[in-house]
Amino acid sequence: MRNVLFALSFASTLACGGSIYAPSRAINFDADGASQIDDDDVRKAFDAKPQLRDHFNVAYFSFDASKNADVEKAIRDVPGVESVYAIPPLVATGQHRFDETPSSQPLSMKKLRLLAARAHSDVLIVVDYSHKSEVTVNLLSALTVFIVPALFLPFREIKVQSAVDAFVVDVRNGYMYGHVALDKQDIAVRQTIYADEDAIVKREWIALENELKASLVKLAEVERETRDQSLRATKTHS
Repeated sequence: MRNVLFALSFASTLACGGSIYAPSRAINFDADGASQIDDDDVRKAFDAKPQLRDHFNVAYFSFDASKNADVEKAIRDVPGVESVYAIPPLVATGQHRFDETPSSQPLSMKKLRLLAARAHSDVLIVVDYSHKSEVTVNLLSALTVFIVPALFLPFREIKVQSAVDAFVVDVRNGYMYGHVALDKQDIAVRQTIYADEDAIVKREWIALENELKASLVKLAEVERETRDQSLRATKTHS
């Protein structure tokens, strides 16, 4: 019994582990420049009104540049979008294309709105994607101290969680059209050492990308309906 417990402990040491992938953690992102917020900013936030038109230009910033193509595709599929501009990390954070680590230069929503305004965009979308994985073992791991069984036994369990947060704001006045919060979780049980963790991550991202597009389409529809109702009400009272 002692040998089995030792083997299980040994295998767990080798097989257990986890990782977190969150590009935004490496960037000094201060959502609204908290050190500069005053009562006037609060008043302006209350007074801000939606200005979404039937056709509008979008600028977006994704903390994970490798997802830009997918994010842009999701945005372009929203009815009414005329043009899409990806804010480059170089002008947003000072990060060069081949830098291994992001710059520590502060980044705020106000700065991103200014960069979007320079591109004559009406709407700004900020997207944050991250995922984390955890690998554990089952009782079969006690047999993995032997080389051959370790190659074929389904002794691993992989848990992957992915999340997307997207903030949609008006470039001109900072009005928030919406915050999209999405997450996915998959648990693959009885996996061998050949289990493809990256395939699970990719599958979750594809699902999140589709949900992000659907959420952005819904936001645009709700804003248009709210605007139209307001116009009808104004005409009725006049």
